[in-house]
Amino acid sequence: MQFVFWQNMISIHQSALIKALAREHGVLLAVQTDFEGERESSGWTVPDMGNARILISPDARTVEETLRILSLYEELGVKEVWLTPHIMEDMPNTTASLKARFEKLKAVYRGDIVLHLSAENMLDNLFEERLEKGDLLPLGKNGKHLLLETSYFNPPMELSNILLRIKSKGYTPVLAHPERYNYMNEKDYRLLKGLNVKFQLNLFSWVGSYGTGVRKKSEWLIKNGFYDLAGSDIHGLAALETNIYKKIPQTSPEQMFRTELW
Repeated sequence: MQFVFWQNMISIHQSALIKALAREHGVLLAVQTDFEGERESSGWTVPDMGNARILISPDARTVEETLRILSLYEELGVKEVWLTPHIMEDMPNTTASLKARFEKLKAVYRGDIVLHLSAENMLDNLFEERLEKGDLLPLGKNGKHLLLETSYFNPPMELSNILLRIKSKGYTPVLAHPERYNYMNEKDYRLLKGLNVKFQLNLFSWVGSYGTGVRKKSEWLIKNGFYDLAGSDIHGLAALETNIYKKIPQTSPEQMFRTELW
């Protein structure tokens, strides 16, 4: 049985009920906001919802922030943007809901940047289900690439087999921010490239936003020609404003990024 709860925010008052239901049933909690800052500052803790899936709706501030980010992109001369929201078991965005929100964004955006919708897919059970159904948002105008990620600390079981299943469906895997995976080393990178997995650099890694270790791994991957694509990995306006004017090392993009997605 499937239960759906609609609330204005994550609340402690129904947490015990929702957690208990989620042990044996599918439970979706749809909220407008995750947890109010005032409550956290008063000593409240975010309630444990167990196995329930939580879906947080964007508000007007989120749309306004997105428009500001696009405005900054315009100032930088960006012509096209691929939006890649996360899809994972803990953030089970549906293809239909993402397309609906994308259409709302296009309706209010008045700039010149061409917008495209894709997704960044966590390699988990939800992805396996959607891969089997063909319920995906591919990357690139030819619709043949899938942007993927894993846990930063542990690879999914049978990673190579998952990648082979993706390829059997006609897609080319694109691994997001390989430099940030703690468990990966040179042997792992070479194995993945041998499976024709494309690598996407997180530009913030390159300027040291995630620490020296991640920056050095990105520099090594660049030096050895592993990257095919680059992405900003922006999750909010603050991240962009903090990093937008950091100097990127002088390297020819033509030498670094060679994949043709169009």
